[in-house]
Amino acid sequence: MYFNPGKLLCVLMLLSGASLLPLQAQDKEEKKEEKKEEAKALFPDKNLEAVVRREVFEKRNKKDPLTKEDVVNISSIGVGGYGRGKKIKSLQGLEACRSLRALELPDNEIEDLTSIQELKYIQTITLSGNKIKNIGPLGKLTALQYINIEKNQVADLKPLETLKNLRNLYADENTVKDLAPLAGLDKMVSIYLKNNQVTDLKPLAKLKWLERLDVSGNGLTDVSALAGLTEWRYLFLHRNKITDLSVLIAMAQKDKKGDQRFAPFWNLYLADNPLSDDAKGKQLEELKKVARTVDLKYNR
Repeated sequence: MYFNPGKLLCVLMLLSGASLLPLQAQDKEEKKEEKKEEAKALFPDKNLEAVVRREVFEKRNKKDPLTKEDVVNISSIGVGGYGRGKKIKSLQGLEACRSLRALELPDNEIEDLTSIQELKYIQTITLSGNKIKNIGPLGKLTALQYINIEKNQVADLKPLETLKNLRNLYADENTVKDLAPLAGLDKMVSIYLKNNQVTDLKPLAKLKWLERLDVSGNGLTDVSALAGLTEWRYLFLHRNKITDLSVLIAMAQKDKKGDQRFAPFWNLYLADNPLSDDAKGKQLEELKKVARTVDLKYNR
């Protein structure tokens, strides 16, 4: 048989070409996937990405995409005012910041907290001045000690009832009515609920470490639920519907005659309440004798 080297060469070229085709196609597909990954950024909200990037020192002044590996060990985001007023709308991507301890993003446009609900190490959150209605995801963050959700649209505090380590809650200027979810949070030291819709303080009656309470600008008529608490430093009651001060007098007198745990340090703010004539006269004089400060002017 006649051997045709030219023919053999053609066959080999065809075979090699055929074998290369799948490899080339595979290579193209891989490149497409890489481009897709690049297009799908870890932080879709570029304003949030800019705040996070500040904590990634290797990429702080670069434009390289942030990866999960870059952010997994970040402990704080936005602390020191760097997260304030950045027009952030989405928290997507923060779920990758698994070591996060502190998050401060006040005065933004955030509504949804789902992306942070698995950050089990987080201890402090400041999200004041956003557009938050549902704080459900916070209920899973059981390491939380400090929450600031002032100036949002929060009506229901129920998700907080699981946060047994919570010590400080700032929730001024929302639409909160019911404080029952706070009843079992016995490590609470500070509660700020100015300008809400609270009318009943009974759920706070057993918060034995409570030092600072601001319930100014609510609809309170009765403060007797606070009578058993003995760690007071500040109590803001201005702009309510209180007419009688006898409970406060009895509290302070009992303490002054006993352990003196709070009366010598107690600062009371009572402006803009419809005090009775007796309260304006005799009761106020008695209260001033046993409390450190009785202020009838401060009304912010």
